[in-house]
Amino acid sequence: MRVLFLAGLLALVCFDTAGQLGFKFMAEAAGPAAANATWVHTVVTSPAFVVTVAAYIGAFFVYMLLVRRVAIGPLFAASHLELVTITAISMVYFDERFSLVQALGCAVILAGIVVLGFTESTDA
Repeated sequence: MRVLFLAGLLALVCFDTAGQLGFKFMAEAAGPAAANATWVHTVVTSPAFVVTVAAYIGAFFVYMLLVRRVAIGPLFAASHLELVTITAISMVYFDERFSLVQALGCAVILAGIVVLGFTESTDA
């Protein structure tokens, strides 16, 4: 069961991170949001659009597979690991700044996953 959770979690984080990166690349390609056909066409024809849609479809199916087989508490918390991964990738790839608040948020997410993981395994 733990191997399934870890493999599924890795897949879920990868899909979610790819989806977030796709959003970032689409935003850079399309520019500021505008209520016109040109902007929508730019978004929909961006290669990142296909990656984003595929990533979220993959994430949905992995999440549905996991939710049937593992405890919901740790799964829900762990599904938010993409916030940690995308923050790290954004620092390196997009040269974004990393504030103390972001560091604390990432630490809280990681701590929550660990705590829920330990409590779920001892309750069963």
